Amino acid sequence: MMKEPTMPSEIDLLRQLDPEPPQPSTIDISRAISAGRRRRVHRGLGYAGVAAVTTLAVAGAAVAVGQHHKPTNAVAASPSAPPMSSGLPTSCCTKVAGVISRSCPPSSFACADEW
Repeated sequence: MMKEPTMPSEIDLLRQLDPEPPQPSTIDISRAISAGRRRRVHRGLGYAGVAAVTTLAVAGAAVAVGQHHKPTNAVAASPSAPPMSSGLPTSCCTKVAGVISRSCPPSSFACADEW
């Protein structure tokens, strides 16, 4: 007697569609992790170095400009200004062109009283 051909089962059909089994990974996971950490540390150090150089450049420029544009402490007295009383320190208050400048502590109100 002759055997009737049978239909393949679903599992047989799906097995025909499966690709070849994957090859084992050739990547060394621990080495990849350590390389990633090393890159991250180097990148962080690079950012810190750029920030430090930028800070030093800005501070150096501010010092250079401050040295170049140094204000003079001498104030020319106007002929109409009355002389300062002997009770006030000479470095506390000055009057130039009608404007009173105070370099003494705020608790001293002698400038307003004298002018």
